[in-house]
Amino acid sequence: MLKFGKKVNFRPLLISILISSIFGLAFGNIFSKYIGLAIFILFFVILFNGYYFFNLPGLFSYWEYNSNIIKFNNIDKYSNRLVMMIFPYITKMKEISINDVISIQIIGSTGKLKSLDFMLPVSTAYGIFYSRMSMIKNPLGVELILKNKERIYLDASRDFTYHPKETVKELNTLISSFDPKVRKTDTLQ
Repeated sequence: MLKFGKKVNFRPLLISILISSIFGLAFGNIFSKYIGLAIFILFFVILFNGYYFFNLPGLFSYWEYNSNIIKFNNIDKYSNRLVMMIFPYITKMKEISINDVISIQIIGSTGKLKSLDFMLPVSTAYGIFYSRMSMIKNPLGVELILKNKERIYLDASRDFTYHPKETVKELNTLISSFDPKVRKTDTLQ
């Protein structure tokens, strides 16, 4: 079984609650509990709905391939994304039979990883988002076109950022398991 990406977990919810609580308690102790509650709600909405909701496909793009089936988290629809953020372990993965795929191709570059400039003055904020920025700078994924003309993009950027050689090897295994008539990409180097 080949696995790519990271499964959605409680991290978006917990980090949003934690950071919102810190700011809410601070403002609640300094001013009043109503201002603290308002700050908590404001920060929670900004983090949970503003940051994690829109960045979920890049941060948590899990999919797996097992002989004749591809399973993935369908987080393209906003309703699925919201449910997955609140109840990550009860959502079902969407399944596709490889017989339903009429085209498969690798999108992105598997050459040398583009590194990010080292910026010491930026400090911690740069370090926190370093891996996400590296994934954005080195996009890699698999595009499937199904018999019903639906296009599905399965992201492998996270794996490529952390383990480039292993990811290329696994993507080659995936591509070579499909019929040559379906492949739009040769094996990767």
